[in-house]
Amino acid sequence: MTTNGTDILPKEESETARRLREVRARRAAVDEARAAAEAERELEVTLEREERALTDAEALAKAEAEYGPEGRKIRALETPMGLIIVKRAGNAAFRRFMDLPKATVDEAERLVRPCRVYPSSSEFDKIVDEYPALWLRLAGAVTKLAGFKAEELSEK
Repeated sequence: MTTNGTDILPKEESETARRLREVRARRAAVDEARAAAEAERELEVTLEREERALTDAEALAKAEAEYGPEGRKIRALETPMGLIIVKRAGNAAFRRFMDLPKATVDEAERLVRPCRVYPSSSEFDKIVDEYPALWLRLAGAVTKLAGFKAEELSEK
């Protein structure tokens, strides 16, 4: 734009406009850093999940080789913290559990604990401490391996 043939120079940026531009730039940098950190966390979580899945798959293959096929000789239960594998209970342990007038969590634990194949005892304890209702699922898996139907257990 010209006035009398001379260019009008743009006014200097106001202090407020300069501060606003700086604040926005700093905020964008913080947002970018947070997004990069979140992406790294997601990669770590994905890696951890894949490593757990590999370990679980190897454990299941080993358990099947040692005890027999999944669903017949062992049961594998998925949990949010990884796989739990149980084997058939002995006749005496199963009969003692089934002869109870009412199944309790303590009795379910007594039935299941000796049947744990995978994970290690300490990892198993962490999982059932975090998810105590698993005792019922695990007892159901052990009794199903013994030939007992889940509906029959729920009636107990």
